[in-house]
Amino acid sequence: MNIGVEVSASAVGPGPMGRFWQLSAEQLAPDLQDTFGITPAELTQFHTRVRSEHPTDPGLATVAAWGQRSTSDKE
Repeated sequence: MNIGVEVSASAVGPGPMGRFWQLSAEQLAPDLQDTFGITPAELTQFHTRVRSEHPTDPGLATVAAWGQRSTSDKE
């Protein structure tokens, strides 16, 4: 049997992942405030955290898994 898995995750920080979260929060700010009661101060704190040189939060993760039966395993 041929099986495998691959996982990748990047930390939030000053690179692309931090920029992704910053821009997402900026675009969603009105909805975050109206729907969830997020305050402008909390959004500012979030922006500071996602740009931090010492990230403490993981970013998005992807997981891929695959498997293939050999011809002898089919019967």
